[in-house]
Amino acid sequence: MKLLFITFFIFRSSLTYSQSDKITKRILKNSFKKSIRYKDYNDWNDWSGYWETNNIDSTYYKSDTIILINKIGSPSVGCKFVTWDFYKKNRFYINDINTCNTISSVRVITRDDYYRVKIKEKDSITYIITKSLKTETIYKVLSFEVLPDRRTLKLQKLSQRTINR
Repeated sequence: MKLLFITFFIFRSSLTYSQSDKITKRILKNSFKKSIRYKDYNDWNDWSGYWETNNIDSTYYKSDTIILINKIGSPSVGCKFVTWDFYKKNRFYINDINTCNTISSVRVITRDDYYRVKIKEKDSITYIITKSLKTETIYKVLSFEVLPDRRTLKLQKLSQRTINR
């Protein structure tokens, strides 16, 4: 009986959602909401507070597929990475971080780095639309994996347009 319980727990604790498993708007919204570092001053969240992706050779900006990881603990995707740091359930800012050298660097965040997120479902496919003052990008959600210590979101960039103001 113990073995059956342990087997069930291990199976249940490592869920992977792919488009065939229907990654819903609700699942993604809840995950983004859980990654907010502080809900208020006294409420610390164990999750890292941001979703990170590798940015060696500017892969975040050049690649059509990105993998964002949200985990408990410190960064794990390399020494150059980009983060989506959620401060509200549908808003985040982007940050470029470089820890490869002795002196680490972080790019200064400007108004252009703040984004709104919309999640849409159409024909049983989930899309994430990010919009800042200057750009709007549409991503197709390829997969979403939930493990006890991390969540992994794989996105395909479908389009990106510049907003003229």
